[in-house]
Amino acid sequence: MRSVRSRSRLVAALWVVVGSATGCDEPGAPSSASAGASAAQAPGAAPAAKAPSTRPAPPPAVPSPRPGAPSPGGSEDEVDEPPGAGSAVASGASEEGDEEGGEGACAAKNAALKPLQLLAFTFTSKVDKRMPTDTLHVAYPGKRVWVHMRLRNRSGEGRCVHVEFRVNGKKRTEVELDIGESWNWRTYAFFTLRDSDTSGIVEARVTDDQGALVVEKRLGILPPKRK
Repeated sequence: MRSVRSRSRLVAALWVVVGSATGCDEPGAPSSASAGASAAQAPGAAPAAKAPSTRPAPPPAVPSPRPGAPSPGGSEDEVDEPPGAGSAVASGASEEGDEEGGEGACAAKNAALKPLQLLAFTFTSKVDKRMPTDTLHVAYPGKRVWVHMRLRNRSGEGRCVHVEFRVNGKKRTEVELDIGESWNWRTYAFFTLRDSDTSGIVEARVTDDQGALVVEKRLGILPPKRK
């Protein structure tokens, strides 16, 4: 009997020594993890800190355009100009119903290219739906002068023309217009007279990418109309 008790005490002593060295709990005692969990749930204890959210922040709101602001890529009529400034805007399009109508681009110098053929030329006060709305016979200070042309390009490749606007013999501005391969290609540009342009001549001189003259037209300038 004494031998059994001695062995039990020896086993208990060894367990205490081994448990202290390894950090293991004594048999029958609550585990460290359970104790920690109990401590976290004890009344009055501070709540555990929450892990930061990994949800991405919502994208910033895009402000809506203010009323009256011009939309990007607008038409010629939406171009905003300072009063009295000289400027030019260009746009080109193939005639509706054409079987052909490739994009235009300036061609390299080549004497074998077929020349561009002018089908129609009009001075007008406005272009609407790619067509002139009227025919100008005179120009007035501070007003736009549009040039509308129909050209035939049978050279087998895209071409371009240069429109030079002059006032009383002096170059005011110049614009380049693409001419696609087509039987009937419409293109147009405008120029704004200055308020000080009260007399003289507006001249539109058009040359192709080979330097050949396509057309040269003039328009008289009259003083502002009296109200």
